Amino acid sequence: LYASFIPVIIAALFGWCHQLSSGPVAMTSLLVAAVLSSRGLVAASPEYISVAITLCALCGIVRVTIGIFRLANLVSLLSHPVIIGFTNAGALLIASTQLNNLLGIPVPTTGSCIGKIVSTGANLSQAHGLTVLFGLGSIAVILLLKRVVPRLPGVLLVVV
Repeated sequence: LYASFIPVIIAALFGWCHQLSSGPVAMTSLLVAAVLSSRGLVAASPEYISVAITLCALCGIVRVTIGIFRLANLVSLLSHPVIIGFTNAGALLIASTQLNNLLGIPVPTTGSCIGKIVSTGANLSQAHGLTVLFGLGSIAVILLLKRVVPRLPGVLLVVV
């Protein structure tokens, strides 16, 4: 987390592209975790940490190169379907990693997004009732607050 401040400071000083974001955003973290887990690496193992550091260093080198040659505006050339596809893929990754938490079902942490969903479906009979009730109730309260009082931070209130 402390290392994530450096890219934000650099982006604030030298950033000029409105389509790119820097910092500890969920999508970046999710993509790194998806790449590492798809390689069968165990979280927090020395190999996992070294591959994560290498991946972050490579991403940093690419971003610095893009900045030096002022190539950030090329992102604006991406078509709308590409952006929608990227966003939907992120949504599927988030859903597949959180579905087992919502249902209280143990699911393997490695594997593909589809594999996690299939594994969750196969173990649906093991769902923990109170966990499901609490999760779905939280989602219902968030949606209700968004509709009834949109100015209130519903997600924050539910978390508290």
